[in-house]
Amino acid sequence: MTQFNNIDRIGINKVESIILSAFGWIPRTILQSDVGIDMEVEIVDNKKATGQLFVLQIKTGESYFDEEKGDCIIYRGDINHYNYWTNHSLPVFIVLCNPYTDIVIFEQIINENCELLSKGFKISIPKTNILDSSNIDKFSTIKNESSYNKRLQRLIIQKELINKVKEGRRIMIEIEDWCNKLGYGMSSKIFEIDENDDEIEISNSESNSIGYIEQLALIYPWSEFIVDDDFYYDDEYDSFMENYGIWDPEDKCYVGARENFRDVRPPANEIRPVNTGGGEINLYRLEFTLNEIGESFIHLDKYLDESIQLKLRLR
Repeated sequence: MTQFNNIDRIGINKVESIILSAFGWIPRTILQSDVGIDMEVEIVDNKKATGQLFVLQIKTGESYFDEEKGDCIIYRGDINHYNYWTNHSLPVFIVLCNPYTDIVIFEQIINENCELLSKGFKISIPKTNILDSSNIDKFSTIKNESSYNKRLQRLIIQKELINKVKEGRRIMIEIEDWCNKLGYGMSSKIFEIDENDDEIEISNSESNSIGYIEQLALIYPWSEFIVDDDFYYDDEYDSFMENYGIWDPEDKCYVGARENFRDVRPPANEIRPVNTGGGEINLYRLEFTLNEIGESFIHLDKYLDESIQLKLRLR
């Protein structure tokens, strides 16, 4: 599992800010990863998620800029990462961030850009490949995937999350949507609730896209969401008592209610917010559950990954 130190975090935050503000796309930081991927990015068109994805490996530190050749910075990596990145279902980009000069450069990790060595590989990253809006067209090659491939890639990149839900772990997404302020978007985090009721953060993201809640079925097509009942209970009970409670002015408390709370409370599968922040923020806290797509993908992935043969049943 990747552990971010302070320098790593500076680079992650810098790249996240560029993707969000300069590109207007959705960066999703991956906080738990054993495979050398730090961020998933989704391209946004007209403030709506498109399903077009790529991933980033972010290396932060002055030392990554030490080796130069011509107009390029040379990055050297191990063969295991090279094999993983070049066989990834999504386009993979290496990003180098110098925290002292604020220079951030990138290059796509493909066979043609890499040179294999006896103990690893190296890739030349042009100094002109600065991660800013002037180079947004360099990501245009990933926009030509078919809808079929984009949908499949989304399932593959979220496979680890799908498997956690299948194993019975409680995986939640919490979304803050600034509903009444122009220029503000939304932020979300995905986390696991462990056996001690502690929250272990898995990923987080920010976005200026609109209708994020309505796009959950596109972003996580394998999940049926239900609200976190414990989280919503107190807020909805307070609202219930305000509307149906019988107030005793002498004791200054509610002494009963005109309706049954369970009868008027929304069902668990109704996606709804808790309004906070003085009415400015809609806060959602939802739990992932598998739908038919998720269950089917697990079986398909197991077959493809382990080469399990389907057996013909004869009577």
